[in-house]
Amino acid sequence: MSLFSRSLLIALTLAVLPAQAWAMRSTEWDFRGSTIPGKWSANSITNAAPSENGLVISTQEDGFLTRTFDVPHPVEAVVLTLETERPMESVILWTHTDPTKGYVQLPFSVTSASGPQEIAIDVSTSSHWNSRAGEFGIAFPAGAMLVLQSIRFEDWNWFENVYYALKTALTFDTFNAHSINFLWGPQMNSNPVAFAQMHQMDPPFGCSANWAILGFLLLAGGGCFLFARHHPRFPAITVIGTLLAVSWVLYDARMGLEVLSYVGKDWRTYVLEEPGSRRLRTMDDYYDAIQESAPLLQEQPLYLYVGPPNISYLYALLRYTTYPSLPLRPADWSPDQPGRGFIYMQFNKDDVQLLEHQLLINGTVVSSSGTLLDVVTPNSYLVRMNP
Repeated sequence: MSLFSRSLLIALTLAVLPAQAWAMRSTEWDFRGSTIPGKWSANSITNAAPSENGLVISTQEDGFLTRTFDVPHPVEAVVLTLETERPMESVILWTHTDPTKGYVQLPFSVTSASGPQEIAIDVSTSSHWNSRAGEFGIAFPAGAMLVLQSIRFEDWNWFENVYYALKTALTFDTFNAHSINFLWGPQMNSNPVAFAQMHQMDPPFGCSANWAILGFLLLAGGGCFLFARHHPRFPAITVIGTLLAVSWVLYDARMGLEVLSYVGKDWRTYVLEEPGSRRLRTMDDYYDAIQESAPLLQEQPLYLYVGPPNISYLYALLRYTTYPSLPLRPADWSPDQPGRGFIYMQFNKDDVQLLEHQLLINGTVVSSSGTLLDVVTPNSYLVRMNP
């Protein structure tokens, strides 16, 4: 068969594919206009009332809403549109394939906002997701108050699935502490929601692209073997060896470029930036904060440091930089520490406040007399706590 004949056959095959294969499918349950799509069951929900803006929901205890799941197509992502001024942790839920196991739950976070917000939840990477589930619902924590405007169920066509699979496989991971010794390698996802959320978790969402690469190599190796059998001038070992060598070089180039992308980002965000605007990997503007704070911190033999929890290397770096002055963690500090004025440094810690000269950590007053010395970076400041 000639090249033209093969191309014509492929074109005709694509032309007769059903329209559904080319189009993205979406089903929306719209609660606006005082309507309620379908018949819902409320479990431990204090109030759920329709309104022009959507379904007004409030609950004094943990509760959930469910209804029959009758979406007529597969679902890869669920998109919620809602309004709330209270951040909360919620879950979507659906019936397990085994009815005796009840509901499967998938958590998601809601931030506070002054207007409507869309929350996209990828379900394609959940091994328990079932597009033929009997029921679907949303659970809310005690104290929740929100307006649910719509729930949208989306499914992408296979062209987009292939496109995003290739795009995610070629997308580099973000830098993490383990990146010095270990990389996850290329990952694959099939839709834009999974692509956007892929590197928000560790390990990343999705499946390893290595499985697809190994499958391709097996098929290609079989094809090379058949080719060599019909073309004795090309030994099978030579053809297959060439395939493996080319694949190795391409894979190594992809992983090498991922490492170089970290170097490029360091160069742009730290080396080329002016002091005060520098950002370094997961440490944000910590180096600028230390550089600006060190002269004041070294005035005292001891000072209090409060920073992100469970990131010990920030504390270790500060201890090294300001030696012989030593930082103390809140658990090691007491109000009767010696010194004419105990200096406190804060970095990226939201539960620390300075209210009317009182320094509070997690709502507890640790000093009744404090003076703001300097805002060293947008995320850090120094306070002198007077005895």
